[in-house]
Amino acid sequence: MRAYIFMALTAFLVSSPLAWAESPGPLVRRQGEVYELKLPTAIKDALSNFNPRFRPWEATDYVPEVRHGGHQEQLQNRAPFALVTDVNGDGKGDLILDGHDQQQSLLLGVVSQGSGYEVLILRASELVDPQSLECQFAGKKERGFAYYLWLVEDRNPASPIFTLAWPQQSNAAGELLNDGGTVDYYYKDGRFAAEESMPL
Repeated sequence: MRAYIFMALTAFLVSSPLAWAESPGPLVRRQGEVYELKLPTAIKDALSNFNPRFRPWEATDYVPEVRHGGHQEQLQNRAPFALVTDVNGDGKGDLILDGHDQQQSLLLGVVSQGSGYEVLILRASELVDPQSLECQFAGKKERGFAYYLWLVEDRNPASPIFTLAWPQQSNAAGELLNDGGTVDYYYKDGRFAAEESMPL
């Protein structure tokens, strides 16, 4: 089944408007490989003010291994390109959003500040066509981004907010092509900090 993303920077169709209207924060829904992301006006405004050309990646920009969600497949507040979580502990939903503009790939944190939201750049890199990226899982070649956004489910004050994770890749003989790696993102004093362990 082809996977699609419906991004609510302007407007989009949802199956249950009343359910969407109950929450003032960002929401993610999934039905099979269809992901829906709804953003409140305050987040849409913050993203537009930050960079009107920013767009999230689509689910199909990630390899199937990642689209299926791995060990967090059952979580309702995540998508391959987005995580909804309370970053700063104020009880409001914040957003981690993976996307791009016309020049860069951008991983953003959109964090509530009073009645609005602040957009923070967590990671910026060269803009690439995801379909030009090839990886292997048990020898099966796939194209697209081969990393996860993982929520930290049992958080404490010392734990990260989320992890950017590259799974191990191996060829058909079971030989490792790389050993995976992670970047843990922490939030303190209004800013994100990263602790990185890159793939081999």
